[in-house]
Amino acid sequence: MLDFFEDAPAYQWMTEHALERGREEGSLLTARQNIEAVVRARFPRLLPQVRERIEQIDDLEKLQEILLTVSTARTAKSAREYLLTL
Repeated sequence: MLDFFEDAPAYQWMTEHALERGREEGSLLTARQNIEAVVRARFPRLLPQVRERIEQIDDLEKLQEILLTVSTARTAKSAREYLLTL
């Protein structure tokens, strides 16, 4: 019976949509984890603030920008000032 549904366009669309959404969620999670890892290594005192900020962001490009900025920040102060703009 499942074979019947697997051939239906609606089933295929739903499956593709679910897979795509899962990939997006996985990418967001990975980006957040990468940001946390960099902050933990470089500016551990900022970690609670960073977690609070990045959990609210669902834009992968923005998370990548945050990762780049935090990883290249010269001081904790400059990283904190950037985070306050989010």
